[in-house]
Amino acid sequence: MIRIAILFPFLVLTLNLRAQKINSPKERVEQLYHGLAEGGLSDKQVHWTFGFADADSAHLEFIASALLPHFKQPIKRVMVAGGTLHPNETGFVIDIVDYGYYEKNELIRLVATLTKALKKGSTRQAFLGFEVIDPGKAHADFELINDQPDWLDIAGVIIDAKTNEPIPDATVSFPVTNEQLTSDANGQFTTRINRTTTDSVVVSALGYRSTGLSVANWNGVERIALKERYTRLNDVLVEERSLEKKVVLGQKHPGWFGPAAFIGGKFGEAAKQMEVKGGTLFINKIAFHLVNYSGRPFEFLLDVYDMGADGGPGSSLLSSKVSVLGSEKEGWVEVNMSSYNIVVNRTFFVALQWTAEASDLNTLETEKPVQISLKGDYAYYRKNQEAEWEKSDFFAWVMKAECTALDKK
Repeated sequence: MIRIAILFPFLVLTLNLRAQKINSPKERVEQLYHGLAEGGLSDKQVHWTFGFADADSAHLEFIASALLPHFKQPIKRVMVAGGTLHPNETGFVIDIVDYGYYEKNELIRLVATLTKALKKGSTRQAFLGFEVIDPGKAHADFELINDQPDWLDIAGVIIDAKTNEPIPDATVSFPVTNEQLTSDANGQFTTRINRTTTDSVVVSALGYRSTGLSVANWNGVERIALKERYTRLNDVLVEERSLEKKVVLGQKHPGWFGPAAFIGGKFGEAAKQMEVKGGTLFINKIAFHLVNYSGRPFEFLLDVYDMGADGGPGSSLLSSKVSVLGSEKEGWVEVNMSSYNIVVNRTFFVALQWTAEASDLNTLETEKPVQISLKGDYAYYRKNQEAEWEKSDFFAWVMKAECTALDKK
């Protein structure tokens, strides 16, 4: 049992958070409705609240700003909660109280959305609960929905690979959580992230080649050496980008089995496996081979997933999907991914999602469709974003990822 004392102007609430197994959004909401019934209350007599705790108040503010748009009528409260995270550790709690009314199914969908968003964040604890609207009743009930005590302290010093001098004002990026920080005058930086995240750390500085590390490979205080982007030969500056080792994953040539249409079929989103056989790679570009019989404009949404526990697409490595617009009739469609700072060191998936509305499908099916070339290989597909991924054992879509090897010696 975890107890948190929270001070309000006229009321002190002691929250008993049940440190139980994390259940589904529906089960969490059902548990809270059970608490309402025990107190003789209805859902019209309470405000729903969502809170999260951490030792870093600035990090909490960052998470709160991302979550607020999901609520109807939110009010944010910041509180100090001694002993929240550890008996000897002072923590902070941001509590979002929603004054909007929710039907039970609406609340379940909200909890599912917030839980999914928290997978990309790194708060120590998160909980959902309710407060009775009548201030004369000091009753509250909360369900612990996210308990993340296992943290990884990320610390490093960024240096010049030749001189070993520190590099100040270098940018340290976390692509999945979309956070950034800057090295100090001594080239040092420190932060803390959820140990279970699939994020990577990308380090860049003016005049240097970017490099990256997977969080899974982090070990203590890392010394990150950046190589100059330029080298001097006979007093002539030569850009070193041409010396970088390039790696192409996926299909390098169009397929011969023919194309497969996205529209109207089960291929609403198609994913191609990209096998990383060693080392750490920076994704520069993603391309897919198109057969657009009509020449009409098209739009796809591109995503990059890590490998899930079942061997199929898992969590997205992007904070949002990338829109791909075009009208090419046939050939490779290339998408520059360098600004997204994606670093990988194991197998991942490139996916395309067709964006046509359902009302457009019948019209498009009678016309010449937009299709992606096929080639004999393995792939995954699903009809829409909510459906489960299915494996195709007979063909794959022709996609490729052009990368730079970051750990080339």
